[in-house]
Amino acid sequence: MATQIHTYLTTDELSARIKYDVRTIRERMLDSVLLEGVHYIRPFGGRKILYLWEQIEKDMVLASKGGIRPGVPYDQSRDYLAEACDASLRRLGVDHLDLYQIHRPDHLTSPAEVAGALDALVDAGKVRAIGVSNFTVAQH
Repeated sequence: MATQIHTYLTTDELSARIKYDVRTIRERMLDSVLLEGVHYIRPFGGRKILYLWEQIEKDMVLASKGGIRPGVPYDQSRDYLAEACDASLRRLGVDHLDLYQIHRPDHLTSPAEVAGALDALVDAGKVRAIGVSNFTVAQH
């Protein structure tokens, strides 16, 4: 049987890696998203929590959204979606997203242009899957 090696992280270290504040991790994620015995352990009597990075990373879906430019209600042009995706990658400090979603329908950009922009992100390896948010069934 192979020995499993884990990277153990404190709450502060996990916060820095996943870009969530410590309070959110402690108050909202424990035992709802992160499960004791799977994603974290309580060694030495239970007060201290150590997170198992490899398991969290395996179960985590890294997602972002694009298509709304500040000051403009919608912008799903090919150039803006590429720019917005690149900005998300930079902010997150990663080279790809598991999921990239369009915020809401843009009635000023053709669906073919939006689809082409998303296909280009997938083809470039920046995005693994695409989706929509705030669309009706008829709009997607």
